[in-house]
Amino acid sequence: MKIEFRDYTVLEKDEHIELLGIRNLDFVRAGTNDTKIIELESHLSWVENLKEDDSKLFYGVYVDGYLLGGINLFDIDKKTAHWGLFFKQAINPFITSFATYLLMDRAFEHFGVAQMFLEVNKKNINAYKFDLNFGFTVYDEYKNEDEAFYKMSLSKDKWSTKKESGLLGIIYKKIQTVEYKFIERR
Repeated sequence: MKIEFRDYTVLEKDEHIELLGIRNLDFVRAGTNDTKIIELESHLSWVENLKEDDSKLFYGVYVDGYLLGGINLFDIDKKTAHWGLFFKQAINPFITSFATYLLMDRAFEHFGVAQMFLEVNKKNINAYKFDLNFGFTVYDEYKNEDEAFYKMSLSKDKWSTKKESGLLGIIYKKIQTVEYKFIERR
């Protein structure tokens, strides 16, 4: 298996069309804060702005050459970052786990992030359990006009002690057989 994380800013227009096709799926939008359909021109304009914004990294996730979803880091500073992901519905859970594991490790080890944050819709039980398995814990919750969300966090110290044990240890061992690379604008 070969996984590539391709920065949105290096993608071609046809790749952005395919990416938006996944991002605009009903089940993906239902799990986000912004449930509106994203139009191509708006997306492309936003991607142009990404080129000048070092606080955000958005990747298309390709497995064996096929685009399966997106994963991102945003609000990146010297100590913290937020992250999120979306994938096609019928994706093998190991692929989402591999992508998440590799992004977490990159954020903590390559970018020097000390604390990672996320928000998850309370109705999205699978995502909530997934995040718990990666070591995230709930530190707060909030409600927007339509939905309720958990705010969760994970420290680099906790990641360092957890990343090679338990369920993450299984993922770690399997990742050793996976070829992967990050294609970035930086």
